[in-house]
Amino acid sequence: MTNKNLYKGLFNWYGEVNKMYRYAYNEDKAFSLFIQALSKKYGINRNTVRIYFTGKNNHKIKKED
Repeated sequence: MTNKNLYKGLFNWYGEVNKMYRYAYNEDKAFSLFIQALSKKYGINRNTVRIYFTGKNNHKIKKED
């Protein structure tokens, strides 16, 4: 079993930039964890948040070294 990596996420939610860190096995899982955190923060359904960020250039995820 591989170790989790630390990912940094920058997400622009309607002009408000959110910087977050999460541990995950891969970037896709990190994206899901970031979506979950934003959903909780703003009190919005996860699917609504996911749709807002999917296929757009309003977020960045980077694996930290």
